[in-house]
Amino acid sequence: MTVPKIITIAARKGGVGKTTIAYELAYVLGAPLVDLEFSNGSATRAWGYRHESRVGSPLLDAIESGEAPRLINGAKKPPLVPGHPDFEANQPDPEMMRDLLIEWAEQWGSESVVVDIPGGATPAGYGAIAAASTVLVPSPLATKELNALEEMIRDMADYPLVVVPNMIPRVPRAVEI
Repeated sequence: MTVPKIITIAARKGGVGKTTIAYELAYVLGAPLVDLEFSNGSATRAWGYRHESRVGSPLLDAIESGEAPRLINGAKKPPLVPGHPDFEANQPDPEMMRDLLIEWAEQWGSESVVVDIPGGATPAGYGAIAAASTVLVPSPLATKELNALEEMIRDMADYPLVVVPNMIPRVPRAVEI
């Protein structure tokens, strides 16, 4: 059996396209998508899962029970471990999150697992980065985003970061003379 590849989508700044890349990559790979986001702008929402109509959080329930979360499947959607607002205040420390993601990936038997983390720095996010064989870092080519990217690269020089230019502005058409 091959060791699953964990691909974490991360950035220091929000709004750079992490969720879109995570969702689409998981779909294309047929890989489970673990959503560590706790806001309503998450992959969980894009998938169509609404925590308001559910009792509990599959992610938190799995952490508490010690069992791998059951993947939620949908037509033309990646298998999902949905995020939940309660995760923000109840997330595990980085080492525990790293170990859980590796264990779950092996239990699911998938070649790859994609993890979407919130922008900024969170304990669970750092755990997902530590578990990753690849960390995709989307960055628009704009001053604020590039400054945040520079800081992240400096702080995480030993991690397998792959910078993904994202949201590239259109180039105006050349004017014919």
